[in-house]
Amino acid sequence: MGVGPDKVAAILLKQAALPKSAKLINASENTLLRNGEIAVADGSVSPVGIGGAGVEINDESTIIKANIPARNGVIHYIRTVIVDGLL
Repeated sequence: MGVGPDKVAAILLKQAALPKSAKLINASENTLLRNGEIAVADGSVSPVGIGGAGVEINDESTIIKANIPARNGVIHYIRTVIVDGLL
């Protein structure tokens, strides 16, 4: 029993935010909190808020290191892969 390529692709699309389609210039942690949500690459919207361990995305994962500059945006390291019912 394993996870097929379609399921892996769906999981990967949950990990990538689309700040341009969410009308964000810079998807910083503070911007995400201010907006309360972020559009992700699978076309859905994930809620963002404060949880017991810090900033949470989709009530599943906590940002453990935020606002890391990258060539095409910013990166936020998250504690857990977001699966949102995919498994």
